[in-house]
Amino acid sequence: MITIDVLKMYFLQVTPKAIRYRLLFVSLIVFIGCNMTKINVFAQHHRIENIYQVSLADFQGDRKTNSFPIYISVEVLYKIDSVFKIAKNKFRLKVVTMVKIHKDQSFLDLAEIDKQNLPYLLKHEQGHVLITYAAANFIEKDLSAKVYTEDFIGEVKHFFLKASVRYLKLNQLYDEQTDHSRDYRAQQKWNEKMKVLFNESY
Repeated sequence: MITIDVLKMYFLQVTPKAIRYRLLFVSLIVFIGCNMTKINVFAQHHRIENIYQVSLADFQGDRKTNSFPIYISVEVLYKIDSVFKIAKNKFRLKVVTMVKIHKDQSFLDLAEIDKQNLPYLLKHEQGHVLITYAAANFIEKDLSAKVYTEDFIGEVKHFFLKASVRYLKLNQLYDEQTDHSRDYRAQQKWNEKMKVLFNESY
């Protein structure tokens, strides 16, 4: 068993409206199993009971210009948990993700919202969170199933970006088809669709 220190780990922020890189410096111990020849895809760790429940306390940021009056900022972070050498210049990874809510970037303009409609709007924003948790599970599954070279840090970053863009578009489609929750029938269809999506993600 060889132990190495990896000091740089790349994370990609994914929100329903934007993606950007953050380079975080962490100290991560990575284990390479020199004699390992086979590895299973790792089980996903985000379950229905793990999903963060949105509340009014999550909206602490200032409203952006020309925006819908309510917006939740949610991101997916990933890290390489373990590395296994399966052959010469061939590696498998255990990639894990975390979903984070940014309260300082989430906003709610109560002056433009009917208070009776507030629970309905919060449920719509909860949908963005659910989609992001499903995306995190799918990303874990996809990245942990791939075979990498010695440049696995760069490769996993590349694959993470591609996968994240795909799920970002799903969040955008959710807003477009529901008209930001204003299309009630479309919202009900998406509520069911998101449940199926999450159940299929692990």
